[in-house]
Amino acid sequence: MIYMIGSAIAGSLSSYLWTARTLRRTRQKGIFDFPNGRSPHSVPTPVDAGIAMVGSTLVLWLVYLLAVHLFDSYFRVFATGGLAVAMFGWIDDAGTAGCSARFFVHSPASVLALLHTDRSRFNV
Repeated sequence: MIYMIGSAIAGSLSSYLWTARTLRRTRQKGIFDFPNGRSPHSVPTPVDAGIAMVGSTLVLWLVYLLAVHLFDSYFRVFATGGLAVAMFGWIDDAGTAGCSARFFVHSPASVLALLHTDRSRFNV
């Protein structure tokens, strides 16, 4: 339980600091995502903050799983799916990808995650 709490605190702090640094850099360089028909925002927004959140989450998840000796196919599947979705989101921010492309990235990641879910292994 202490590993979970420590990972949550470290993850929150790491994500906050990495996101703040990323936002500062993108604002200085003027790298913005301009709203389009699919955007959840109405004003230009700095890009790349999602990479900071996903990166810090995956690193701290890895540390947690190594600490409790659960590093196995579960981590590999969730990390691979998470990275694929995060990288596609970053590519989509840099350009525009269609809905079908998003479907073909998100669907396999979701299916793999569902197929590898075994809640009894995690004492939550």
